[in-house]
Amino acid sequence: NSKSGVGHDAKIGSWTTLSSFCDVTGHAKLGEGVFFSSSAVAMPKSKIGDWAVVGANSGVVAKVSENSTVYGNPAVKM
Repeated sequence: NSKSGVGHDAKIGSWTTLSSFCDVTGHAKLGEGVFFSSSAVAMPKSKIGDWAVVGANSGVVAKVSENSTVYGNPAVKM
């Protein structure tokens, strides 16, 4: 049973993939084509740009630039 959660007022763009056990909290914004790996978290009011990749078990606390790949907690560009 693979569950993910999407909080209130969150926005998820077209072509975005949420893998298993992800958490998109309130007011978070995921752009178009984002790949959100297993157990990744977008904290409140965080913004993830178009076509970005967020690695497994990573925590986004602020902003991720478009077309970038981030890992860790807090998530940083690789």
